[in-house]
Amino acid sequence: MNVKNDILLINREDSFLETTCDSLKKAGYSVITAIDMRGALTALQSDAAVKLIICDNALKDVSGYEFLRYIKNDPIRDAIPFVFFVPVNDQGHAFKAFELGAKDFLVYPMDVKDFTDRIKSIMSPPDEPDQPTSEATQIRDIPEKYVSREKEYDTMEIQLDDQRQRDRLQPLPHLDIEVSRDGMLWMPGKIGDFSEEGMFLETSLLAKPGASLQIRISMSKNQYIINGEIKHLSFGSDSQSAGIGVENSGKGTIINNNCSNNAPLGIYISGSSNISIIENIVNSNNMDGIYLHNGCFNTTISYNIASSNIGVGIYLNNDCHHNLLFNNTLTFNLKNAIRFNDNCYNNTVIGNNASNNMSFTPASRTSDNAAA
Repeated sequence: MNVKNDILLINREDSFLETTCDSLKKAGYSVITAIDMRGALTALQSDAAVKLIICDNALKDVSGYEFLRYIKNDPIRDAIPFVFFVPVNDQGHAFKAFELGAKDFLVYPMDVKDFTDRIKSIMSPPDEPDQPTSEATQIRDIPEKYVSREKEYDTMEIQLDDQRQRDRLQPLPHLDIEVSRDGMLWMPGKIGDFSEEGMFLETSLLAKPGASLQIRISMSKNQYIINGEIKHLSFGSDSQSAGIGVENSGKGTIINNNCSNNAPLGIYISGSSNISIIENIVNSNNMDGIYLHNGCFNTTISYNIASSNIGVGIYLNNDCHHNLLFNNTLTFNLKNAIRFNDNCYNNTVIGNNASNNMSFTPASRTSDNAAA
């Protein structure tokens, strides 16, 4: 039997996983399973072919609704249909599930044929519109909530002729741009140059190669948005190998990245200030998940998952001060969940889940750090 699509099935009960997985496989689907959010994110990272997520409303580490909220805030995976499959006595939160973006809300026990028919209808692709024959770059409309009432913005298509595709061109000096990962948070940027391979941008909005990116261009009374993806990152220095590294910078945002399985660090920040590190996955790195070093201050580290790192989940070292660490999940790291070392002071740690970490190494030469 030919495999149709990959389904990610998440439930805290092994017996349920075995029975439901068997039914789906008999219907011709390839299935991967997980019992918690950590395992589900690992599966999504390793298997890019996942076409549907079927999830219980209570996992071993978080609720299914928290996991759904996380997925829908991930611009790389938010388009994957998400279906709740819950016991009959837990069906009272269907409205909440749909409000958060669930595709369907199923209740078991359910007849196997009815269940597989529902899955088939969810995974059947809609009729796709005819693809344009032009090689023009497609520009999408600006969402209504981003449009000023005083201005009317047009949309356009940028048609590149053969000559412009061959030559490297300098941008207009008055061209103002902003960049975004999700169309909500926009950061200023600058076009260095561009060619047929793409644009070189200077910006404080950071992400890993392969992540989607939107460029908003303002000219006169018009605004245009170009959709693309990040192909390459370049920083001023590369003294530490990491998934994402920043040195001697300010006012940057690192959001919704998967910085896992790096040697040695997931995210490395040195000598920088006013950096926001939000909703990143930094698991299974050869040293630390998130590492701040050499005078970092006013950094916000929140809603990140740092698990199963060989070193520390979040490590602040050497004169790091006035940083805020809150609502991070830090589990199964081989050393500390959070560690301060060498004159780190006036840092605030609040609301973090720091559990099942393997050892504790006392912080040295630290003062006035607050934990709650």
